[in-house]
Amino acid sequence: MDKVYAYKNKRGILMKSSSGGAFWGIAETFFKAGGGGTCYGAKFDSDFRVLHGKAKNLEECEAFQGSKYVQSDMTGSFVEVKHDLEKGGKVLFTGTPCQVAAVKKYLSRDNIDITGLYTVDIVCHGAPGPAVWNDYVNHIQNEEHSKLIKFSFRYKPCGWKGYPIYAEFENGKKYINSIKVSSYQNMFRKNLLMRESCFNCPYPGNFQSDLTISDFWGVELCMPDVPIDGGVSLVLSHTEKGANLIAAMRDNDEVTMVEVRSEDYKKYNHNLLYATKRPDDYDKFWSDYKNKGLKYVLHRYGGENPKDTAIFYGKNILRKTGLAGKIKKMMGRA
Repeated sequence: MDKVYAYKNKRGILMKSSSGGAFWGIAETFFKAGGGGTCYGAKFDSDFRVLHGKAKNLEECEAFQGSKYVQSDMTGSFVEVKHDLEKGGKVLFTGTPCQVAAVKKYLSRDNIDITGLYTVDIVCHGAPGPAVWNDYVNHIQNEEHSKLIKFSFRYKPCGWKGYPIYAEFENGKKYINSIKVSSYQNMFRKNLLMRESCFNCPYPGNFQSDLTISDFWGVELCMPDVPIDGGVSLVLSHTEKGANLIAAMRDNDEVTMVEVRSEDYKKYNHNLLYATKRPDDYDKFWSDYKNKGLKYVLHRYGGENPKDTAIFYGKNILRKTGLAGKIKKMMGRA
């Protein structure tokens, strides 16, 4: 039977992580076990395309920290995983549920011994193909007349739950939670960028991995004693390998890791059990993108128009002043 945990890493790791720093805790435990090993995860390349990379030590795993709301390019990764295992090495493979299922199927087809393979997937909202993201990166660089040098989909210094964007350009300009760099995120959160297959995903509740990690939405309601500042991860253990990693992770005085005994966490983490719903304007969005281009859909669907811009900044002000939480409580929603 699966075991479920609330996980919170130390402050320095939290600030580089989307939620509670569970990925880093798992990678640190994996490499501390010794005996060599490699870790695979999603990272940005120098042009901010998202690809699966390989890390030979914990420090190199830093590139895998933080969410990337784009399907990663897996070219060559499965072959490298296979070679690492064939040489007797240990492998920690992290990705979306479909990527974990795919690498295991690939290895099974070639009868590869997977004793040394450890797998971690995420609770996935959906993985957009790379076309719109790559188009968007080019767009914001052209608008700024400068190369993008840093980007974060979840800029933690602005808080855990608000999905603030951070973008920095070679010309020195920095944007934090600005509509200038947030329209891709807005479209993602409206479920417009997902691949069609994501709406029929077979993996919610059908776990393929040793461990599953996610934001622990609703943690303050399920486990009010766990402090939420900086973020909290939800960690699910599905196998003996997963349980062994969990046991080693808990043997660390610098982290908080508490077993979740209530089933209430399922209420607040929809994609654990259900695929994302296809939005009504999905076909219209893709028709507009194909026929009218990126700038049109950024204006129409991404919030780059006066009305949506006013709403965007209004919500930011409410969050920063703490009024958003007070209003929700008054309305009986928190």
